[in-house]
Amino acid sequence: MSCVPGCKADVFISYAHRDNADGWVTRVKEKLTAKLNPFLSGRAEVWFDDRIAPGVYFKEEIQQKLKDIPIFIAVVSPSYLDSQFCILHELEWFQNQGGKDIIQLVKVPLEGSQDVPLPESAYTSLYDEKDGHLLDGAPLEQALDKGGSTRRSIPTFCVALSYWRQKELSHLQCVPCLMLSDLGHCEESIRVLPWAKARA
Repeated sequence: MSCVPGCKADVFISYAHRDNADGWVTRVKEKLTAKLNPFLSGRAEVWFDDRIAPGVYFKEEIQQKLKDIPIFIAVVSPSYLDSQFCILHELEWFQNQGGKDIIQLVKVPLEGSQDVPLPESAYTSLYDEKDGHLLDGAPLEQALDKGGSTRRSIPTFCVALSYWRQKELSHLQCVPCLMLSDLGHCEESIRVLPWAKARA
């Protein structure tokens, strides 16, 4: 159950299944959930489709889940950019439904003229830019905390968005469920978001 009222999960992770052949995307999900839990009453819900058998999850089922999730994370790779399903039926579908809170995590160096799906938006590289090897363990956690060019940690970014969404949905008259240990820092993060500046 998401901490954001009316949402089925707090974060959706979109990725190409071959990028999780070694369980790396699963580890990212687990690390992100662990980092979000202290801020979200221990109830952070990070969701992705981890069933790789053909036909288990249909497009409609994923989109039904996706339409009620406020934050979209794209694990970008050459495989992701080549996946029509990931680009058209997840990322672009999310945008067409009005979704705009998108975080791009670049798993490995892209090929040739490839670029991130949203080149005008910030992204974080989760590989060593010196030799291209995949980050894992402590280096991966440090990259998530650093937040790349956003200069805000990814977990704090997610918490800030969740907090803002809850403020937007305050008319639901639910009991506040965000237990933020550093609300001021989260509000600082909210202020750097372009779409949030317009609403502040």
